[in-house]
Amino acid sequence: MSYGFMRSHKKSKRCRLVDRNYSIKTKVPGQMEKLHFLAGYHDETCRDHIRMNTDCFNRLCYLLRNLGGLRDTRNVTISEQVTIFLIVLSHHTKNHVIKYSFNRSGYTIIVNVLIVTPEPIPEDNNDYRWKYFKGCLGTLDDTYIHVREGSAADNRILCDAVTRPNGLRVPNVCYYLCDGGYTNCNDFLAPYKGVRYHLKEWDESR
Repeated sequence: MSYGFMRSHKKSKRCRLVDRNYSIKTKVPGQMEKLHFLAGYHDETCRDHIRMNTDCFNRLCYLLRNLGGLRDTRNVTISEQVTIFLIVLSHHTKNHVIKYSFNRSGYTIIVNVLIVTPEPIPEDNNDYRWKYFKGCLGTLDDTYIHVREGSAADNRILCDAVTRPNGLRVPNVCYYLCDGGYTNCNDFLAPYKGVRYHLKEWDESR
């Protein structure tokens, strides 16, 4: 009898924590207020959270939209995408923390902010810098992002990424360029040892 009473008491207590008037309409004002507080009001607040002032943030969003091809999604604007991404990098914030901070689902954060679907360089590309990289999806370099304790070599991290059930997958006839910390293998092209590359051809100021 006492056990059944305790169970029913706990259930009723949990039920009272649920807002029966909750709706998607109540989320949007809070999301916009959070975004404006972080990146739209004061330079000091903006620098504290995303490591740049409001003018720099607006310029970055403009460049990503007009030169980088970033677009608003159905659920998240460019400003919010950039804000969340910068906070994750600046403060090593976990997904389960950022989703509550921005009143978003963890799925929305991952799909709309942290995961980008790469597009290979097309066959008809005639740019003198890119025409030799047809089918390239992007590059893997040694940028360090603090997401786990300790350290690991580039190849070890790559092997972990491609062997996971939902890990990194490379479409047929496509590949990634890698730096010297990786080994040449299928789908990943690293620089050849002892070969001199003409980096000056990438300097647009010449």
